[in-house]
Amino acid sequence: PQFRCQVTYLMSLYLCHSKRWAFAKGFILAGGLRALVGMCAHPNLHLRGQAMETLGALTREELYPWHEPPAAGSSSDAALHARMLELARTPLVPNLVLNYDAPFPGASSLALRTLAFFASYLRLRHCPNNVLRLSDDLLATLRRWSTRDDEHASDDERTLAKTLLDDFGKFSTDEFTDAPTLNGPDAANRAAELAQRQDADVLDAEVGGSNPGGDGDADPDGAVVVADRTVVAGDGSLREPSPGSSSTSALESRGRLDPRDADTGDAHRRRGNDAFARKRWSAAIEHYTRAIDAPVSYARLFDEAPRRAAYHANRAAAYLARGDSPGGGHGQFDACGHLENHAWTDDGGAEERAAIAAALNAKAALLDCDAALEMSPGHVKAKFRKAQALWRLARVGEARTCAMSALHGAPTEATEAEVRALLESFDGGPWRPTPFESDSFRGGESSGGREKERFDKERFDKERFEKGRREGDDDV
Repeated sequence: PQFRCQVTYLMSLYLCHSKRWAFAKGFILAGGLRALVGMCAHPNLHLRGQAMETLGALTREELYPWHEPPAAGSSSDAALHARMLELARTPLVPNLVLNYDAPFPGASSLALRTLAFFASYLRLRHCPNNVLRLSDDLLATLRRWSTRDDEHASDDERTLAKTLLDDFGKFSTDEFTDAPTLNGPDAANRAAELAQRQDADVLDAEVGGSNPGGDGDADPDGAVVVADRTVVAGDGSLREPSPGSSSTSALESRGRLDPRDADTGDAHRRRGNDAFARKRWSAAIEHYTRAIDAPVSYARLFDEAPRRAAYHANRAAAYLARGDSPGGGHGQFDACGHLENHAWTDDGGAEERAAIAAALNAKAALLDCDAALEMSPGHVKAKFRKAQALWRLARVGEARTCAMSALHGAPTEATEAEVRALLESFDGGPWRPTPFESDSFRGGESSGGREKERFDKERFDKERFEKGRREGDDDV
């Protein structure tokens, strides 16, 4: 059944939809490029050929200006480039090289053109000083490609291979050893074996449970990556992390995270998770914001989108939790985040203040969910939290649509049950914020005294956050 579906849908994609940007854009944003990468090595040559033709069509400059920077302020353009960049962590190059011997007519030419596009795209858009090294085995393959004289290769193909060899071969000297490298099949296999042997250098971002809405939900989705050996500081200089340790673990062991250090996002996320588990919502928001703002080394940039989506989804959870706290989170401050510059007032009654605060936190959560879904359109927890935020903003129709999308992608029965419970809540009337623990802190009543004490504590927390921010102390 899977093969029959692939034949039907890949044929329509190949013949029609890959040439229409309105459809191709949605296909790319949904992760379609990654699916095509695997099919470039499919044992069925009919499917392989259509997949390679489709991949070639989607990378044409006439369809989309890939070599141009994303349009200013366009989150969809940024997400498209993130999807293309993700291919650097897939077996795209090894799968293309598999077609060197032309298992079907035109295969080697298709593979070489796609390889040329991807190497030039990475070099222009994502490599410092436009320097991208090719591994020795990949250069050797291009050298053979440029001189092959069999019936499979055309003059245009040999010319393109020679152009690539001349263009990228100049970066093979010792002068460029620190530059990013695009690996061929042999180098990719060696890197994978090295990563398996050096388990201590692998950062596992899988933390927390699977409940998409509960307080114990510490991390939405995991990603395993190999830490870069060289990190890039905020001033553009290069620094080496401590020998024998990953950049993140070495920095975290110092107890203080320098905002100029690269790849500290996971360390900030873990601190945010700890604050979230202790129901310190504002502290969690601060740490997730610092994770989002942390610089990223060039090697990790190639697969940064899933991690960044997780940071945004986590911060959305913290905003939703704070909005559900007594008073809707009124009076609680962001040391950094969406509500960093918001000035709270005591105008209106307690119920009105709670409603306004809850709505502000829901809007902040909605912004984060949208950001997460731009980078990872299938992120189930981001969809679930977006539905929650929309419901709190009285946008029930949109909330129901978003929740249904989360339900269809729910990976576990527990997640499915959580989403179904949310859907049932939509029929129970509008969402209402949790009231203040007392209606007023004015006067001499004991309840009012407790409310004033709570507000005094929140002001103290804000002052402590600001002091820690000035001193660079993240351990709040």
